[in-house]
Amino acid sequence: MAIWIAAAAPAGLLLKGSAVSFVAILVFGILVWLFIARARSGAPLRPIRRLAALDGWILLITLLGTLAYFFFTVERKGTGIKLGASIGRWTLMVALGASFASTLLFRWTLAFGRVDFLLHTWLKL
Repeated sequence: MAIWIAAAAPAGLLLKGSAVSFVAILVFGILVWLFIARARSGAPLRPIRRLAALDGWILLITLLGTLAYFFFTVERKGTGIKLGASIGRWTLMVALGASFASTLLFRWTLAFGRVDFLLHTWLKL
């Protein structure tokens, strides 16, 4: 099935010459591949929990908003693309802010751990 995705994904660029059709075909191919792999494995299909469904919808909305933010070939006059771009911009700001905060806290943790080692283990204060 992965061969089908690899063959169909570049064909998406030829449909209308846009990245949106490429992403649509790629995402559809991955979803079909995952569903078929799940069905062939013989694992029972459990019902989706409500929180998992909510996570999926949030992921889909933020993904489409971020793609709309980087979609520069359409003028942002309509409310749909403007709202999507705004959602994408906020999603990127939150994600990059969280990544920066995580990096900063990790470095502070390393620094405090090193100071603790130097004061208590090495100098025995």
